[in-house]
Amino acid sequence: MCIDQNIEKQVGKIDGKSWQWRKVRHIDADVEANVKGIFVAEKDHQIIGYITTRVDHETKVGGIPNISVLPDHQGAGVGRVLMRTAMTYFQAQGMHYTRIETLDQNKIGADFYPN
Repeated sequence: MCIDQNIEKQVGKIDGKSWQWRKVRHIDADVEANVKGIFVAEKDHQIIGYITTRVDHETKVGGIPNISVLPDHQGAGVGRVLMRTAMTYFQAQGMHYTRIETLDQNKIGADFYPN
């Protein structure tokens, strides 16, 4: 669930590109910006989840732009392990705060993210 998906529902594809195409570009940008802050969860040599991070050393804020776990593995603690990994990474990078954004309609995110 992402803002680009909502936009596409309202106005259709932008310049012929799907929301999935734009989402991949966002994740690629996260990798380019902070390759050391990308973490994946694997089971049986298959990626079942990932989290991307950004760090702002000036403000001491670590951000989590993307986290996703395959539906068949949700509820098994994979997301929590990814989140703990990101928090540990932020501490090692000297971050004092974490920023997570989600859409109001993201029920899974609303139940998952810490307050």
